[in-house]
Amino acid sequence: MKLTAGIFLLATISALLPGCSKDRENFFQPGNQHKTIALQPLDDYNPGRLDYIRKEIENFFHVKVVVLQPVNLPESFSLEREAKIYSADSILDMLSMKLNNEIIEIIALTHKGIYVLQKDKTNNILFGKGVQPVFGLGDFNGNCAVITDVLFNSVDTAVFQHRLRTTVIHEIGHNIGLDHCASERCIMSEENGKLSSLDKSERDYCYQCRKKLKKINAAYPWLKPS
Repeated sequence: MKLTAGIFLLATISALLPGCSKDRENFFQPGNQHKTIALQPLDDYNPGRLDYIRKEIENFFHVKVVVLQPVNLPESFSLEREAKIYSADSILDMLSMKLNNEIIEIIALTHKGIYVLQKDKTNNILFGKGVQPVFGLGDFNGNCAVITDVLFNSVDTAVFQHRLRTTVIHEIGHNIGLDHCASERCIMSEENGKLSSLDKSERDYCYQCRKKLKKINAAYPWLKPS
């Protein structure tokens, strides 16, 4: 069974959660750099933000990124609450159905809240027992991730873009095999579940995370020599 990992609103929450994805290789593994990453807008996602993050992923990972036609979030994924919030794991399962021989990775983006269910946790005061809102969630060693920007909007464009970029690259990091990092400034830091830490994050994986990635694929184009 695959695992899922994500940026959580509470830094004390564990990194790994059970989830589902198809048994496929991801774009970071040897021989897959020519494959495509797809962005999946959910509902009416802002086109300008889509274009920004498409360029950032292309520039950072040196891969081809395409934007798919928007799809609506199924109401069956939402909690029956006045404030709608949608199951991140259900979204990942939906995304996995769109993977094919060319599209090897799918990143969904939404303006709506997303959550994961936590077993044996105290009640969330907003949504009930075991419901944990998240910034994003990605399959660990998998092919799918979902990110919401509803929790870190800012009138400062530079601040917002940094938050969005960091969260997306964090979740892709889980897809390609990185767990949360002890370095507080690393993109993979679990502390990035707090806005104050997210705003201070560096724009790259730290040295230790890059060492881990070199073990997966030492020939990947953007990995700098040590």
